[in-house]
Amino acid sequence: MRLVTFPPGSGKSFTTGCHLQWLMLAIALFSLSGVANAARLFVDSSATGAETGLTWEDAFIDIQPALDTALDGDEVWVACATYTPTELADALEPRSARFVFRTGVSMFGGFSGGETNLDDRNEDPFTNGCVLGGVDDSTGYFTLMRLIDVPEPVIVDGFFLQGAAALEEFTNRGAGIGVVNSSLTGRNLRLEGLETRSGSVGLGGGIFADNSEVVLEDVSISNVFSGRGGGIALLSSSLTANRLIIADGLAGFGGGGAIFTNGSSEVEISEGVFERNAGANNGGGFLLDGGTIRFTRSQFYENRARAGGAILSRNGTRLLVDNSIFVGNRVTATQGGAIFHSSSNPMVVTNATIAENEASIGSGLYVAGNGGAVVQNTILFGNRRPITAKSVPQHQIEVDANATGEVVVSFSIVQDGFAGEGNLNVDPLFITSPNPGDGKWSTFEDNDLGDIRLQLTSPAIDSGNNSADLDGAGPETVTAADITVDVDGVTRVFDLVEIPDTGVGGPPVIDIGASEVFIEDLVFLDGFEA
Repeated sequence: MRLVTFPPGSGKSFTTGCHLQWLMLAIALFSLSGVANAARLFVDSSATGAETGLTWEDAFIDIQPALDTALDGDEVWVACATYTPTELADALEPRSARFVFRTGVSMFGGFSGGETNLDDRNEDPFTNGCVLGGVDDSTGYFTLMRLIDVPEPVIVDGFFLQGAAALEEFTNRGAGIGVVNSSLTGRNLRLEGLETRSGSVGLGGGIFADNSEVVLEDVSISNVFSGRGGGIALLSSSLTANRLIIADGLAGFGGGGAIFTNGSSEVEISEGVFERNAGANNGGGFLLDGGTIRFTRSQFYENRARAGGAILSRNGTRLLVDNSIFVGNRVTATQGGAIFHSSSNPMVVTNATIAENEASIGSGLYVAGNGGAVVQNTILFGNRRPITAKSVPQHQIEVDANATGEVVVSFSIVQDGFAGEGNLNVDPLFITSPNPGDGKWSTFEDNDLGDIRLQLTSPAIDSGNNSADLDGAGPETVTAADITVDVDGVTRVFDLVEIPDTGVGGPPVIDIGASEVFIEDLVFLDGFEA
């Protein structure tokens, strides 16, 4: 999966007007008609009417007057153009302008003007031309959107946020969206070219949340920068995300090119894609400093850091990973090509495929601390040392000499072997193995991420454990048998009756790895599909 780009649309900036007068007029009109609250307000930069926001013809010409007028539960519909923020945090600094939400408002982009049905809009922020900000990030706004102490959930749906640089002298948190003591639901959003340029204290180039609840669905974040959390930074907040893409994020000081968490943050990510992110120190994709984090059906490609190529979890983090892929992640200095886990709470990895990642020590997984790890139904194959460290012994899984937590590996394929029930030391027979081309994952142009689905003759088929514990709460709760689809959306625990079950719990028995063999995907040696 790759991100695409489109040129932002053009539009006119808002000239501050007396929107209080329009609010009074709107209230009067609604009182006459017997309606207590406006259900819908309209924004269209090309409108030439009375700017009451009550119809498309009389739409506001910019967004902030609609947000100021809207009441809790109202919807703001926006005709696509480029809209710049207008509410100043500092009266003497034009770049301090931002969009401010004060109530539980739903704001939808993607309209051309005149629609009467939400389904008639183009919700895709890559094609609809609904742009917030829209200027070069080097001269852009400090931040584009702020929610502070907003008790009711705010929905933002169908926009491209571009052009903000949160400078140290003004703010260092959330150049795209800042959420403090509030609740945000973001859908169909694209965030790009956003940064917090404030060294070690910069947090969340794309999104920053503090003591807040964030829900994201179909959101793409790319080319973002911060001290920690190039894409997203969470301080004691919750994030629930479905189909979240973060690419080319950079954490220039601490780590977490995609996401940084701390405190009691609770994170659930499904169908995420995280690629080419980098952490200057720890956690190329994720730096997890506490809380409970679960990844399911997610993919991690070509992320890099000094330690923990894709993920570094520590300081009490409880890390759960299932049905996920790690390919081409690398460590430039020490341990954990895919994951470095050093915590007082355990890491549970189930039905993952961890292949062709790179580190001097623990080329696949590195486990330290006293929380330990449980690895089950997982493939670790082809993970390797960098070219510059050929003399260092290679281990797919490495346990720190001072670690006190137990590391249990079962029903997994581990190259060069690892003691445990049901483990195999064999080639998993991917359809196509990942290949860095010139031998360096750092040169992205010639990297081949491969096809890590299983050939029909793979020893991983029907070799897993159906009762593998997904959530670390014991096999009586959520197990591998409860999984309905694999990383590609293919039916899980699919039985090929011609293949003997060597795992436990069936038939049918789950396959080892992130992908389940499905008969409609197979091509036999004679070239005919099943």
